[in-house]
Amino acid sequence: MINVGVLGATGAVGQRFVELLADHPWFNLSTLAASERSAGQPYGKIVNWRLETPFPEKIAGIKVTPTSPKAMKGVDLVFSLCQQILLPVWRMNLQMRELPYAATPAPTVWNRQYPWWFLR
Repeated sequence: MINVGVLGATGAVGQRFVELLADHPWFNLSTLAASERSAGQPYGKIVNWRLETPFPEKIAGIKVTPTSPKAMKGVDLVFSLCQQILLPVWRMNLQMRELPYAATPAPTVWNRQYPWWFLR
């Protein structure tokens, strides 16, 4: 199986990925990352499950890690669903967030749905 991690696992889009990956035949959902205030706590205890489908109890005990490349050690593939903050220096913020993950051996799939119309 392929060990995968989800950055932003407690958000609405992150929950959808958790739902899809929890019982996937090819992927082992091994790492769930969220904000520092959630780090160290079991996912089932801190997530406010927003989906209509039942919460996947088998991953309830996974301890949430901070969103850092170090936390993704042992992960083969990372799905990043972190919100991007739109500030005047948004490009720099984006690069600063992505570069550390680019240096890790695990490929990272980014949520690149930016409101480009807003930036024009």
